[in-house]
Amino acid sequence: IQSSICGRFKGATYFPRIMLWQANVVLSFDHGRTKNQLYLGTYLSEVSAAKARDCALLLFMERVEYGQVVSDSELNFSRETYSDLLVRLREEAQALPVNDFERLLKFLRRKLMSVFYHYM
Repeated sequence: IQSSICGRFKGATYFPRIMLWQANVVLSFDHGRTKNQLYLGTYLSEVSAAKARDCALLLFMERVEYGQVVSDSELNFSRETYSDLLVRLREEAQALPVNDFERLLKFLRRKLMSVFYHYM
């Protein structure tokens, strides 16, 4: 039995043993010299994991990479899909220190799981 199966969407992996989809995002640091895969939580559907990944990518690139633009080809769904949610997340994330990457990651993981966990 396979331990995990990659899905149709970027950043979504299925784990048959627990019957959940995991969202991950890969970010490059130091101008592409360092890449980190970040865990964004587990979700009931592939679509919800993919949407959580897209939101995290958009916010990380804004905050961590100082406004770097994410191309449409890097996203699973249209960026308009997330416009209202991103406004709310940006407002809430303003309270976090800009350079505190770990706190931003924990904040996003918690918020995205609360929004997308049951989303089918």
